[in-house]
Amino acid sequence: TVQVMRALAAQSPPQFSEAYKQTKGQPRISPNGRLLAVVIQFRLFIRDVETLQTVQLYAHDDEISHVAWSCDSLYVLCVLPRRGLCHVWSVEDAEWYCKIDEGPLGVAHARWAPDGRHLLTSSDFGMRLTVWSLLDRSVCYIRAPKFPEAGIAFSPDGRWLAVAERRDGRDALGIYDADTFEQVNHFLVASTDLSDVCWAPAPAAIVGRAGAADTTSPDWLLVTDGPLQLAVLVYRRDGVLVARYAPADAEDPLGVRCSEWAPSGRMVALGSFGGFARVLTAATGHCIAHLLHPTTLRAAHADGRGRNALVFREVLLEAERGRQSAQQTLQELAESLPHVDVLTRPTRFEPISMAAGSIALPQRSPAGERDTALPKIGVDVVSWSPDGRYLATHAEQLPTVLWVWEAITLRLHTVVIVRAPIRCVRWHPQGQALAFCSASCQLYLWAPTGMSVLALPDELRFRVHALSWAPSGQSLALTDRERFCCCYLPTPHDAEVGAGQAAAVVQAARAAGQEQRDLNLHGVAIGRAAVSA
Repeated sequence: TVQVMRALAAQSPPQFSEAYKQTKGQPRISPNGRLLAVVIQFRLFIRDVETLQTVQLYAHDDEISHVAWSCDSLYVLCVLPRRGLCHVWSVEDAEWYCKIDEGPLGVAHARWAPDGRHLLTSSDFGMRLTVWSLLDRSVCYIRAPKFPEAGIAFSPDGRWLAVAERRDGRDALGIYDADTFEQVNHFLVASTDLSDVCWAPAPAAIVGRAGAADTTSPDWLLVTDGPLQLAVLVYRRDGVLVARYAPADAEDPLGVRCSEWAPSGRMVALGSFGGFARVLTAATGHCIAHLLHPTTLRAAHADGRGRNALVFREVLLEAERGRQSAQQTLQELAESLPHVDVLTRPTRFEPISMAAGSIALPQRSPAGERDTALPKIGVDVVSWSPDGRYLATHAEQLPTVLWVWEAITLRLHTVVIVRAPIRCVRWHPQGQALAFCSASCQLYLWAPTGMSVLALPDELRFRVHALSWAPSGQSLALTDRERFCCCYLPTPHDAEVGAGQAAAVVQAARAAGQEQRDLNLHGVAIGRAAVSA
């Protein structure tokens, strides 16, 4: 079995590009997946995703804080907050550009409208939201938006714009026509401190940060209160209050930190500052599940058929037997010291069985906390797979643990324990693969069939702090503190063939009574074990 799996990995291993400099976080992949926007201080580089060759180079007068692509990948905008400017460049015509100047109000944030020919800029202090047209140079204004970035969202079909507003000390929602940007409705909401607004996957529903609307009725929306109160309000687009969700939970008195709609639009997942994750139904707003993140795993987390969740722990690769030299021994001794960084050493995942007893999970050390604007508490990640079959969560109190739940049964499916705090979690845009990183020299991939570790080449000296998928799912952009590189996965044909052969091997192993353990594949560790009580 091991020999066959190694042969499959050798046929189409992932490829990594060279590392290039960047200074403003994650590079932006264009919607068509062909171009990559990279910022280096005052300059914007447009690179080809496949070759990483420079296609266009745009120079500015000051540092760039934000970059965004138009929907057709023909234009890219840059925000220069120190100068209060926004520049728009054409990828096809290097001589064409547009300069947007808000004057004394400045530009705090900018975004594209769904048509790719209008853009919206926000000023500081909630003064106004300005809509600029690249077609006829017309300008229109939306007064008193509550936030420069949050609380502004277009519907999935691009017909409507929802804006959270704050007037006379009251929260309100404004609904605008996305073609003319004329207001079609405006109403107050019964919230103490509205936090965000976003549209549901269903075209007929809008949701706030912590709720779900009834997709069987048109134009329903939800809003939530701020971080100090867990309350959800359900409205219709005409301003009629439909439902309210405000549980009196003494164990979780704080509000919502993150949320995400299920792709079907029937459920929405919430993560609270109190450390709980909830799943609500879209039709009624009722809570149908509390997803707990205990510090100790026990057999009680088994499903109705007595199956325990799969548990994978990241461990260091053992030296080959009979080949451990004196130099390797000294290196391991040096790396065991506290001042030496061990996150550059190769690792693998080993399955852990809960049959023998409970498993203690590593918790955050209070001594390592730094003073931050927001404390590191609560559930900071709730993310559905594109097909809606799995939900991934991450809790700050257990920073090195990733949880994956089955959406149909809402049972715990997999627990992954890594060596360092998890930094970024992203689902494959077209499949069930989940990529995540922990500022180590490796990229982790989870799938229903097991865990994988993609080790970056040693010569890159690269530690993955953030990642993003290309729309095709065939490549990823990986970001270090001041550099980035690309990871290119096998083609869909090779992946399907390999997956089919691998499934046949696993099925044959199970038929023979063998247990599928760690399989180290040229730096890629793939594991799957039937962990049962």
